[in-house]
Amino acid sequence: MSGVKVLLSLENVTVNRGMNAVLEDFSLRVNSGEIIGLSGENGCGKSTVIETAAGLLSLRQGSVKHQSDSGLQVSTDSNGMRKRLNPFGLCLQKDSTSGEETILEHLQTAGRLAGYDVEQDELLDLLLSWNLKHRAHDRIATLSGGLSRRVSILASLVPAMVSSEPILILLDEPDDGLDRTSREALVIHLKSLAGAGHGILMASHDEDLIAHSDRTISWQGSKTIESGETPTTNAASKPTIKAQPCNPTTTYRNWISAQDARTKTTIMNGGIAAILVILTTMALDPTGMAGVDGWRLWSGLVLLPALVVGLIPGPGQRLLERNAVGAWWAAQTAGRAPDSVSIHVAVLGLVSTWMAVLMIPTGELAETSTIHLAQLLLCGLLLTLMISRVNLALWVVHRWLPRPKQGAQMLLVFMVFPWLLAVEGMALLAVEGANEEMWTMLIGSFGLLISTYLILHLVRRA
Repeated sequence: MSGVKVLLSLENVTVNRGMNAVLEDFSLRVNSGEIIGLSGENGCGKSTVIETAAGLLSLRQGSVKHQSDSGLQVSTDSNGMRKRLNPFGLCLQKDSTSGEETILEHLQTAGRLAGYDVEQDELLDLLLSWNLKHRAHDRIATLSGGLSRRVSILASLVPAMVSSEPILILLDEPDDGLDRTSREALVIHLKSLAGAGHGILMASHDEDLIAHSDRTISWQGSKTIESGETPTTNAASKPTIKAQPCNPTTTYRNWISAQDARTKTTIMNGGIAAILVILTTMALDPTGMAGVDGWRLWSGLVLLPALVVGLIPGPGQRLLERNAVGAWWAAQTAGRAPDSVSIHVAVLGLVSTWMAVLMIPTGELAETSTIHLAQLLLCGLLLTLMISRVNLALWVVHRWLPRPKQGAQMLLVFMVFPWLLAVEGMALLAVEGANEEMWTMLIGSFGLLISTYLILHLVRRA
C-alpha cells in the first residue's frame, strides 16, 4: 500500500466565460485512488472545471497544479503560465478525433503522448471489451456517434493503463451517447483504475454514474455542495496493458504527416494552387527579359509557387478545427502542439519550384546552370517551409485569443516582403554572383521570417 498523493489542485481559481465569472474563488483537490463527480445544471461550471484542470482556459486569478516527478507544481496560473508536467487522460465534451485516423491509430497516439508505445495486440484486447475490435482499422469518421464516444473515452483511459505511477483522468460528460452496456463497461474501468491508484475527475448529468464517485461536488445556484469522503490509502499503480517507453516529442509531427498523407490535403490544395500559378505565368508569356531586371522578374515568377504553397492553410489548421481536436492536442501538450507542418508541404515547395524552373521561359536570359538551379530549389524549399511555419504560428495565436478576430490572418500579407527580398537576392546571385548585397537580401529575407515566427511563438506562450 502507498499513501495518498495529490494529483490535481485548483487553488482559488476564477475563470470567466465571456464577461461572466463561471468559477469564482474555486478550489478542488483530486487525490490518487479516488473518483470525484461533478453534477449540476447546464452552465453551472462543470465543463469549466474540467477544461481549467486541463489547462485550456485562462485564469483571472489562482493557479492549477499537477503532480510531477518532483511533486505538485503549477501547470497553469493567472500570469499565463502553461507547463506540461505528468501526462493525463482527457475526454472533452466533444469527441477529440479528426475522423481521418483509425481507432487503433487514435489510441496509439494517446499512448505515445503519455510516453509509451502500446502493443497493438493489447489495444485489440481492450477494444474487444468495448465491442470495437471488429472496427479497429476503420476510420473514426465512419463510426456512429456512440461508437466514436467510446473511442474518445478509451483514449482518455490509455495513459493511465500504461502508467506505473498514479495519473489524473479528466472526463467531461463521458456517458453522453453511450448505451447501457457501454456505461457499465465505463464504470468497471473507472473503478479498476481508481483501485490502481489513479485519480478521476468527471462531470456528468447521469446521477447513476455520479453515484459511483467517492466524493461529489454539486452546484445549487452559485454555491457548491461537497459530499463523500476521500479514500485514505490506495494500491500502488501498475500498468494494465503492455507498452514500451517512447519519446513523445515527435508525436504531433508524425500524426499530422500521417493525416496529410491520407487526406492528400497539401497535394490537393497547395499542389493545385501551385500548378495554376505556373500555368497562368506561362500563358502570360513573359518574354523579352534581359539583364538584372529580367533575372529579377524570372526569379520572382519561379519562386511565386513557393509563396503560394506556404500561404495556403495546411492540413493541421483544417483538422484541428474539427470538434475539439485542437483543444485536445493543446491540453495534452500544454499548448506546444501544433508545432510543426507536414513534411509534404516542404516537398511540394521543392517540387513546385522545380516545375516552375522547367516550365517558365527564360526569354533572352542565359540558361540556368546546375548550381543556380540547386540554389533556386533550396530557396523555394526554405521559403515554403518558413512561410508555412509562420502561417501555422499565426493561426495558433489567432485561434487561442480570448476574442479572436478574423482580420488577424491578414498579417500574412506581410509575408510578401521577405519573399521579395529573397527574389532580389536570387536575381543578384544570378547576375553578380555571391556578394555582400546578395547575402544582405537573403539573410534579411529568412531573418525576417524567423523573427516573425519567434515573435508569434512568444505571443502564444504569453
